[in-house]
Amino acid sequence: MKKYIYISLTVIFSIILFYLYYNLITKEDGWVLGDWLINYQDGGFKRRGLLGTLFVFLYDTLNLNIPKQVFFIATFLWLNFLLFLYTQISKIKVNIFGIILLLFNTTSLFFNAVSTASIGRKEIILFNIFLLYTVYYDKLHYKWRTLIFGMLLLLVSFIHELTFFYIGYFILFDRIANKAKKVNVFSTFIYVSAVFIPVFLFYMFGGNINSGHSLEFLKIKGINNLTNGIFNHHENYNTLQHYKIYFTGYLKYVIPLMIAYGSIFYFVRIYGPNYRIILKNFTINLLFSLPLFYLATDWGRWLNIHMILSTIGAIYLMTKEENKTEITKNQKFKIIVWVLLCAFIQTAVCCNGAKLNYFLEILLSKIP
Repeated sequence: MKKYIYISLTVIFSIILFYLYYNLITKEDGWVLGDWLINYQDGGFKRRGLLGTLFVFLYDTLNLNIPKQVFFIATFLWLNFLLFLYTQISKIKVNIFGIILLLFNTTSLFFNAVSTASIGRKEIILFNIFLLYTVYYDKLHYKWRTLIFGMLLLLVSFIHELTFFYIGYFILFDRIANKAKKVNVFSTFIYVSAVFIPVFLFYMFGGNINSGHSLEFLKIKGINNLTNGIFNHHENYNTLQHYKIYFTGYLKYVIPLMIAYGSIFYFVRIYGPNYRIILKNFTINLLFSLPLFYLATDWGRWLNIHMILSTIGAIYLMTKEENKTEITKNQKFKIIVWVLLCAFIQTAVCCNGAKLNYFLEILLSKIP
């Protein structure tokens, strides 16, 4: 089974690699590439600007092509994530057939491979940080672990502020790993501080993502064909009006939400009550992130991040499991049918909930 998961992850990486190149270099997508290019040089301190500042610095000092810099970093992050993910899966001693419920559905890795408009976004940094947190959780003393990952979370928050809305996964992971009834006060203080301080600084001192001449500044740096995207987006965009316009489309997000819950529910049913904490933490973190679902319209991405982080937590629990789990032929059949059905459905990044798989649409369009 692990061989088939390895093959599946390799295929997914191949698709992601293709669209990373397309979105970041060929198309110079204004949302995907543009988000990495926010910087401090074109208008001072602002949210998401730390990494873009580094890219501009490397261009100015070493004349390194900026889109290629981003492509290299994004490719490395995805490769690192999938390799460590497979490494964690390889440590599991119990039957792993049920893990495909969490890995391969329309809100999990299928989203990252099929929702092409999202491939290359910055959440891959958060995926790596949380996965490495679980990998090294038992290898580091808890104070060193907390301080190291607290610093990483602080840095990541200057790259993208969405970390604030997902900090609960780090805080509650102690309960998962130690089967504790209470959260760790020390780690909670460090992690909350790490994400709150940057958000506070952005609110008090941060400027707009588009300083007014950001696009002209980037053209000087060799980026001439950036499509409309984040630098064309108004900071005070009326999201409430947006939701009114696309009300029916956003109602369809009930479908991927049900798929996410259905996958976790059946996973818990197969592997037993010890995994209920994954479902509980998913719900708690989802509720905590509701302000994000109001402030920003990319509901597909926000749900995907929840599913990926929950899956990482479940995989960690499975690496600690010693008792063999029997999975019946009937359960295997249901899982295969579930995954096949998910393969037909694509969770949209925003505005349209669930629709027919992008690649399936292309195939059907070729049939006379």
